[in-house]
Amino acid sequence: MSTALKCPNPSCPYLFDPSRVPAGVVLTCPRCGMRFTLGAPQPAAAPTQAAFENSPPADPSAFGGMSNEPEVSPDGKPIRRSFSAAGEASTLQLVIIAFICFVLLAGVATVIYFKLTSKPSSGGGEKVDKQLRQHNLSFEIPGSPWAIDPNTRAALGPPIILAFKRTEPDAFIGIGAKDFGSRPPRSSEMKDALTQLLDRNFTDVKRYPIADATFLGQPAVEAFKFEGGSRHGPTMVGVCYSTHFKGIGYWYIAWASEKDVAGQADTFEAIRERLKLEKYRDSWMPRETPINPFGGRTLGYQVLDGEDLWEEPDPDKRPATGEDPKGDLLLQTKKQPGKDFSEEATLLAMILPSDGGDPLAQGRRYVEKRIADAVKAADPTLVPMYIERTSNPDGEPPSNDSIETPAPVVRLQVTVPGASTFAKLVVVSAIKIGDKVVVVEAWCAWKDHEFFEAKFKQIAGSLHENK
Repeated sequence: MSTALKCPNPSCPYLFDPSRVPAGVVLTCPRCGMRFTLGAPQPAAAPTQAAFENSPPADPSAFGGMSNEPEVSPDGKPIRRSFSAAGEASTLQLVIIAFICFVLLAGVATVIYFKLTSKPSSGGGEKVDKQLRQHNLSFEIPGSPWAIDPNTRAALGPPIILAFKRTEPDAFIGIGAKDFGSRPPRSSEMKDALTQLLDRNFTDVKRYPIADATFLGQPAVEAFKFEGGSRHGPTMVGVCYSTHFKGIGYWYIAWASEKDVAGQADTFEAIRERLKLEKYRDSWMPRETPINPFGGRTLGYQVLDGEDLWEEPDPDKRPATGEDPKGDLLLQTKKQPGKDFSEEATLLAMILPSDGGDPLAQGRRYVEKRIADAVKAADPTLVPMYIERTSNPDGEPPSNDSIETPAPVVRLQVTVPGASTFAKLVVVSAIKIGDKVVVVEAWCAWKDHEFFEAKFKQIAGSLHENK
């Protein structure tokens, strides 16, 4: 029986039968794949370290390569190989690595493309992004320590759509926007929104105008620093800006406590500068306001509404004679689209027999007596006072300046000492038609006089005979 020869690999236990293979032939171990040249038969013994070190190095084919020498098995037969299993594994690994690299490179390219071509994002989520786009805005959301704060937005109320807060120290920012549809917002609407916002959150507000200010690249409707008390105690100091563009009004407010505001002033300005107008409303055009004529019921006269502000109530529910026995035409202001608050006003046309004198003087006397009778009915001790207003009307001018105003007009500030609820603005006009005098009286609460004064003057002044 032949003496077995162990594979030269110390970790491989495979035994060869050297009697079946001639000396000098290159063998490949079928167990571990190691290749070696068979020498003269040796007694079966574990090879020494020196013998292992002196053995020929393993051929590259043991690791998946191709051999230039013929390989034989222990029984002396040639071994044919195309690729080893290790070579197949290496090829598969290379294919996988190449695929992964391709996917990673494609992903990086996609990120770079969208980074270069996309609009600045709010970074506040899909809902915030959509809200900003709807109002023709883009905005880079400030990072820590600032955070979106729904509680601050709710406390500020409309028109604020987005609010932020930071702590240590506390500071606050509100961004407002409102779409007024097919018309630009009136200056009074812009100012009233900001006034109500401040009144909801501060007390004893003092304003300090900022001259020649801009906001969103547009001239500011209002820009001022303010200070006011807070419900939590400390005096708050901040800034407010407002403007409008293509039918949308915009507001910005930022504040902190009196002791902390100096450290936040630059941040307030930097965050405001992040707001940008976009081009989503480039095709927007204002709608031309129609001129609505309202005519007399029993006599041929008209007044013209150039603001789309007035409507006739249902005469069965609210007849003109319910306001005054001489009433002929009654108008009331209608709810304005896009407004969260509403001023109310009334216009009444009355027909009097002419006393032969000046129609306006006769009309004024009649209106003042109407007011005095209403005050006396509420409290016989009260007496109204009338202050004639001769300066330019407060507030903004009418949006339509094409309406002719042939009728003379008088404007009165009515006050009743001891009864502020009677404080009002009253505008009177009158013309003579035949033996009759048509008197127009328009009135509103005094707190709303800035919104209505110029509009009253226009519609009352438009009174004319309709032949």
